[in-house]
Amino acid sequence: MSDSDELKKDTANSEFHARIEKYVKDAEVYLKLPPDAIGNTWFESDFGFVLKMCGVIEPLLKEAVREHVRSAIEHPKVATTGSGALLKAIGDLGVDRLRIILWEFGGIDGKTSAFVQALFQIRNRYAHHIGNAHLSIKEICEKIATEPQGDKTLVNKLIGFDDPVPSDSILVSYLRSLMFYNVAWFLRNAVHIVNPPPVPSGGILSPYFDEISKNRNSPPVE
Repeated sequence: MSDSDELKKDTANSEFHARIEKYVKDAEVYLKLPPDAIGNTWFESDFGFVLKMCGVIEPLLKEAVREHVRSAIEHPKVATTGSGALLKAIGDLGVDRLRIILWEFGGIDGKTSAFVQALFQIRNRYAHHIGNAHLSIKEICEKIATEPQGDKTLVNKLIGFDDPVPSDSILVSYLRSLMFYNVAWFLRNAVHIVNPPPVPSGGILSPYFDEISKNRNSPPVE
């Protein structure tokens, strides 16, 4: 590989990690967390890492779903007197139902939905069976895979790959890093939903930007 190719590769890697850092920092600011509360997880155990990431994702899932539902029910054709109760009820939904709703609204794609589902499966094994706290994420995945009804694709979902990932793959060696990137993708989508960027000002279309923003999630007019 030439020096020019190496430089391009290094630049692309730097830009990628800069984007990841921005997604994480935006989430920390929105959630009013101390700097690096999410980003500085490299020295935590797998147990601590999973519980922290789930603790960050769960409230954002609820807020993202609530924002999508609010945008839908505020439309004149679907607004009802029970809208407030519906929004309040979202807080009582479990993570798996929230994940499915957000996916159905198009707030996250299929791979991110599968990642969140897998991550919370791992969280449940850690949280509900404290004797598993010493196990690595890979070991938890292997333990679940051996069960009669166990999910044998957890590693794939956590990494974001469709094809089977051999246990000796280099991807498994970097499982934590790849999971962190997938958390960052989720944070990017969720924070954009619950705290969208400001509407642009100026220009010939500026009078229409606010209306476009308000109606971005409205049902189609029949």
